[in-house]
Amino acid sequence: MECVIVYNYSIAATFNFSGLLAARFLLGCFEAGVAPAVPLLLSFWYQRNEMAGRISIFFGSSTLAGAFGGIFAWAIIGHMDGVQGMASWRWLFLIEGLPTILLGILCLMFLPNYPDTANTKWWLTPEEKELAIRRVPVASDDTTFSKKQFVAVFKDYQNAFYTLIYISVLVCISSYSTFLPTIIRDMGVSSLKAQLLTIPPYIVACCCLFAVAWYSDHIQQRGFPAALCFLVTIIGYVFLLVGEHLALRYCGAIFVASGVYSAIPVVLSWNNNNNFGHTKRGVSLGLMNGVAQCFGILGSHIYRNEDAPFYRPGHAICLAFAIFAFVMIAVLRFLLKRENRRRDELQQDHATYDVELYDRHPAFRYIP
Repeated sequence: MECVIVYNYSIAATFNFSGLLAARFLLGCFEAGVAPAVPLLLSFWYQRNEMAGRISIFFGSSTLAGAFGGIFAWAIIGHMDGVQGMASWRWLFLIEGLPTILLGILCLMFLPNYPDTANTKWWLTPEEKELAIRRVPVASDDTTFSKKQFVAVFKDYQNAFYTLIYISVLVCISSYSTFLPTIIRDMGVSSLKAQLLTIPPYIVACCCLFAVAWYSDHIQQRGFPAALCFLVTIIGYVFLLVGEHLALRYCGAIFVASGVYSAIPVVLSWNNNNNFGHTKRGVSLGLMNGVAQCFGILGSHIYRNEDAPFYRPGHAICLAFAIFAFVMIAVLRFLLKRENRRRDELQQDHATYDVELYDRHPAFRYIP
């Protein structure tokens, strides 16, 4: 996290395009590990049926950033140009990086990896520490890298499904977060009003994200809530695609945000729950996020100026990705439920199997 801030501040100090490009590239390299690392760390502390709610707390911040980040940036860019002899865009990077510096220092000092390594003086009481270890008894049973689990990631079909689903999530999110102010502005409102009108979709999305995550944990399923999220996303893109009036298109924008952002904690926890063993879980999360982020580049080029003001080609592309994700979720859910039924019908003694089979063990049940 501290490396992220170093290169974030390096961007503020650049004086040419080459320096900006190098700093931005290194920023992306170090920032890439944050998204998969958070669900992995949470899996050391929380049970399978608690993951979506915990992951939603972290990723819910992205909706709040979407709601107020634009206004915050507008205020700095519009009012701090020339302060202390610096351009306003440099102030933007300096101010936005400060909270992350403080948070990174606190994490390095106080955040433990596992319950059994938590400091009982300032983090947990001895009783709380013992309870945390008992709640997740496999929290630190395989803390070393396992080649067997690494290979298993690429041999397990479900990881291909998670990656394809997450590609659709990030294509929709990257295009939405980048072009929402432009899309709203081209509905016939001023630039400032367009920035203000981006706030309600993100606020609604934040509420939906927490509600869907709670519901997913409550029913102990991931596929069904994820499918609901993409169904809402599909409806939103249909509204944007066919809508002629401002109200219908704006409603579509709210539906898209509510659906696609709510899918993030559900899909991440689905991957997290069904990949057992720390190496396999960590590699699968990294693979899913890394491949999907590459397709996020596509999302930033979907909406073209010549398609204004309705941007129908861009909406159609995102709609296709949302439908594709919906189908992939349905197929994966069917396959996981079928595998669970097959294991239910096995008559062998589970004790005769190697515990290092992890999620391939007959006693393990996938969360559909």
